[in-house]
Amino acid sequence: MEYTMLSLKSILFDAEEKQEQEQNHDLRKWLKELQNTFYQIEDTMDEFKWDFEQEGTGKKVQAPFSCSHPISAHKFIRFRKMMRLRNHLDTLAARMYEFHLTEKHPDSIGRRKTAHSFLSTTEVSVRHMKPSWQLQYTLTDAPMTYDGDRYAELLTTFKSIHGFFLIVGEAGIGKSTLAKFLYNDKEVVEQYLSRFWVCVKEGFDTQRLIEEVYSVVACKEICNDLTKKQLHLKVQHLLKGTSFLLVIQDLSTTNLDDSSTLMELLGMGNKNSKILVTTQSEETAGALGLGIVYASEKQSEKQSTQNSDDKNQKVSTVFKLERLSEDKSSKLFKRYAFRDRQEVNNEEFTGIEDQILQKCKGVPLAIKCMGSLLSSKTRIAEWKNIKDKLWAQKEENDGILHILRLCYNQMPSHLKPCFLHCAQLPDRILSSNDVIQLWMAHGLLHSPEENHASMKNIGEKYFMELWSRCFVQEIEEHGLGYWFKLHPLIQKLAHVLAQEQSEGLVGTKPVTEIKSLAFHVRDMVPPNASLPGMCILKYNSLRVLHLGNANIEEIPNAIGTLKSLRYLDLHGNKNIKRLPNSICNLQSLQTLILESCSELKELPTDIRNLISLKYLWITTKELYLHKNGVGTMTSLQFLAIGGCKNLKILFERPECLADLETLMIYNCNTLKSLPNEMIHLKSLQNLVIWGCKQLTLTLENAEFRLQRFTIRELPGVDELPEWLDGSIETLRNLQIINCPITINVGRLQAFTGVETAKIVGSVKVKGAAPGYGFQYWNTVIRGSSGSGSRKYY
Repeated sequence: MEYTMLSLKSILFDAEEKQEQEQNHDLRKWLKELQNTFYQIEDTMDEFKWDFEQEGTGKKVQAPFSCSHPISAHKFIRFRKMMRLRNHLDTLAARMYEFHLTEKHPDSIGRRKTAHSFLSTTEVSVRHMKPSWQLQYTLTDAPMTYDGDRYAELLTTFKSIHGFFLIVGEAGIGKSTLAKFLYNDKEVVEQYLSRFWVCVKEGFDTQRLIEEVYSVVACKEICNDLTKKQLHLKVQHLLKGTSFLLVIQDLSTTNLDDSSTLMELLGMGNKNSKILVTTQSEETAGALGLGIVYASEKQSEKQSTQNSDDKNQKVSTVFKLERLSEDKSSKLFKRYAFRDRQEVNNEEFTGIEDQILQKCKGVPLAIKCMGSLLSSKTRIAEWKNIKDKLWAQKEENDGILHILRLCYNQMPSHLKPCFLHCAQLPDRILSSNDVIQLWMAHGLLHSPEENHASMKNIGEKYFMELWSRCFVQEIEEHGLGYWFKLHPLIQKLAHVLAQEQSEGLVGTKPVTEIKSLAFHVRDMVPPNASLPGMCILKYNSLRVLHLGNANIEEIPNAIGTLKSLRYLDLHGNKNIKRLPNSICNLQSLQTLILESCSELKELPTDIRNLISLKYLWITTKELYLHKNGVGTMTSLQFLAIGGCKNLKILFERPECLADLETLMIYNCNTLKSLPNEMIHLKSLQNLVIWGCKQLTLTLENAEFRLQRFTIRELPGVDELPEWLDGSIETLRNLQIINCPITINVGRLQAFTGVETAKIVGSVKVKGAAPGYGFQYWNTVIRGSSGSGSRKYY
């Protein structure tokens, strides 16, 4: 059966290409059935693994082949099931010759380079790790849509007006990009004490807008028991007299239910406060009850016909984004298409480029995606092939969606399911680290080596490949990965494709066979806070279970029956006091998130039995982590411990954590020291610590080879630990934020491998030579990898 599966997987790339090109419904049906069979085989193997672990518990059992022996009976049933699956797989394999499929291998991964700037995103918190710094742009960094003079004029206008400022333009034209440059401009940052960014989506209402503003200003999640009036009073108290900038992304007349709330919100700050709105229609201004004043002379010609007769009517300044000119379209295209190599000056290439840009119609997103697609293709025949497919593509109502669909069709087969999984992701700032864990849980990562480290690396390469194709954007490094977001059109494409892939699956099968809502993404998000055991038992093929912020008080024992579960997220359930020990029966569980479960008294007694667990994020009221608990989990590779108000001792016997690569500790205010046994963490690469008021970093005889080291808001730390010098050659990312540390510049310069460093706040750097740009305040250092030189500013 293993040989058959390998043979079938080798022709999947050709099968997917053919069914997309030929629209062969029989082939499409065959592919779905094959994918479903693969999943059933994996689930059955999980059941065999379950039986094996049960036999290894040491319980006295009956004769192995007794009919009354429960384990043997189950094994016999599963053996017959596996035989049926093998026969069915052989039948499917025999049919592959009907479709004339040939063996193909996907393009190599990770050979593309990115041509993106790190666009800092918002201050929206994703768990407790939020983007903590904003890039400060100069006029020379302005988006390609604008030359320096034009951007300077727009920036001056933006700073001078108050009230509402609207950026109007079609989807993919660059509204959010421009908004980010204004939002993060150095002068704008200095002008506004508070800045908030809220993304509007379908089903959005102004009440939720106020909730999101409150959560950002107050730096905590909204309480569900607050009334609308109470919430407004809290926000008003927080914003009273302040100068704030609020960005509302993708507002439209369809999701604007109450314009008066926005007016009230604007009035909560002082007279200099501003609300910047990105929208596809000027009608949004009318829906807000505002008149229009255009921000440029060219557009102001319309103003005379649209001025309101009511002289007392409030107005909004509108800047309408136009499509790129031919010259700027060509420059943007070349920037992406030739980023891996020298630009080709060839009439044939130029002719093909012109025809491609003709279809892109000056829309930056379309140009970047097409340029990225062609960046790995060096032959004229390859360019011509893509151009022909583009011109053969049927245009859709949603502007450039057909262009994005073509770019998706050209993806290697291993990337497609990872992208389709994006249809299930929330519309907010995301962490690549979290998404890779989900890909892994769904079995979307493929590597010849069946170990977690290899899978994690493959996941990172997949993510970088999607980035290089411009399918993820708004990238910002956070030390353990990247913050990113999906463009609304990209997410819409994922939804459309996922719906097409799921035709005939959703709603047509009993719940016991449900694998996914889209392309075998086996998720369940409960509609309410209750979680009866019988509800769980119905979904016995689940791999991912999201129960975050569900206000759940108790997890049923039945959760231990989900044999295929790989990913369990319980974060934010502040009423959970205990977890059933049956959760430790989940032998396939790879990821467990208990972050912000602030009332959790203790971790399950037998947590060490989670033999597959690689990723653990916990909040607990325990005084110490039990010696037979976390410290004995030999497979653990990521451990985050945060918000533990009573924690005094991290863990005992950490020498068992030989594979631990990442350790994150935050907001543990009673923790005074790191256990000296940490010296046994030989695989540790990333150490992140913040918000621990009493913690010191003293360790004796510690020798780490860290790649990333971050400390933030540690008032008890007044110098860099000596053991950090063991990472002089390996350290790549260094962040020291708001720690009362004095550092000698010579010691900093000894870390020759550092590519990115950030030193901000109450940190003093001594001995800096003139011209290096070191300051005693807000010092940022960035290195240039591979050049052997460093740039300081």
